Amino acid sequence: DETKDEDQTEKEEEVEQEPEPEPEETQPLASRDTLPDVVALVYLLNPYAILSCVGSSTLVIDHLFIALALLLSHRGKTLHATMALGIASYIAPHSLLLLPPVCLLLRRAAGVSSFVTVCATLLWLSTALLLSFLALSSWHFLAVYRFLFLLPDLAPNVGMFWYFFSEIFAHYQPFFLFVFHYQIILFPIPLAIRAGYRPLLCAFLTLGIVGALKPHPSVG
Repeated sequence: DETKDEDQTEKEEEVEQEPEPEPEETQPLASRDTLPDVVALVYLLNPYAILSCVGSSTLVIDHLFIALALLLSHRGKTLHATMALGIASYIAPHSLLLLPPVCLLLRRAAGVSSFVTVCATLLWLSTALLLSFLALSSWHFLAVYRFLFLLPDLAPNVGMFWYFFSEIFAHYQPFFLFVFHYQIILFPIPLAIRAGYRPLLCAFLTLGIVGALKPHPSVG
């Protein structure tokens, strides 16, 4: 009986000592070589991108220059990156809020100071505005920016400005316009401070905040 008990205990110990099977390794959706193609397909087949094409939205032009600014900043091309960001800011002024992540990317990739990046971007933006003045012989095109910031039209859209300002008294509208625009400007700097070690994440969060809080968002 004792030998049987010993054999049984030895078998139990062997069972306990058997190594557990290793979990199967998860395979990535795409390899390093095919990842750019997968990202491009995901963007092109995105329902929002298809709706932008169907609606003939010009927002894709702004997206193009924003993407170029981030890509060129990541590659350390200061001149081209600041030019792309300046043109994007000329088309949509809220794109200028991407200055902090672009400064961080250029500092990491090319060692360029933030002061140089800001000055170069503002120079390109001023050049675009000056060329518009020379082409039209008037500053009336600035009414487009006035429309964006003063919000004279409260037609329903996918944003939150129209609903909020249609509910408040006209007497309080200037104050809340200042508050709403100020909170959009307030977010990028704390994000750059907190997520400065990951500039692309900072740019992604900034774009999400701007897309949610800008006065006249559109599908795209």
